[in-house]
Amino acid sequence: MDFLGWLQSLGKDASPAPGFQARPLYVLVSVALPVTVGLGMGFLLRLVERIFGVELGKGRAH
Repeated sequence: MDFLGWLQSLGKDASPAPGFQARPLYVLVSVALPVTVGLGMGFLLRLVERIFGVELGKGRAH
């Protein structure tokens, strides 16, 4: 099973129903995946800044 298929099957566990209890793995992935993607993008932007010698997001006015 590929990663996206695994995520899709994990998401089926999230359908609300009476007495719903999410699996711990679903809760962990729901928290860890956005954090991991955000950190990865932050490091990638920092690398781009160092390679090109620019500083993104300093808020300079036009």
